[in-house]
Amino acid sequence: MDSLSESGDVLGLALVLVPKTKLDAVLALIGATPSTAVAARQVPSAFEELFVRPPEDDAEEGDYARP
Repeated sequence: MDSLSESGDVLGLALVLVPKTKLDAVLALIGATPSTAVAARQVPSAFEELFVRPPEDDAEEGDYARP
């Protein structure tokens, strides 16, 4: 719990624990709306974003060496 509190201090945040039974009342007091689920989407990996595949030729390996 201390590491969470310290992390919050570094970020300028306060850790506040609220019983689930009172969560709606607290959200209403602070003017927040309950979070809605966001549909997951496929995110490309860093490898896919950075790796450039060489163009595919119809020539087979070794064809370039023929006269």
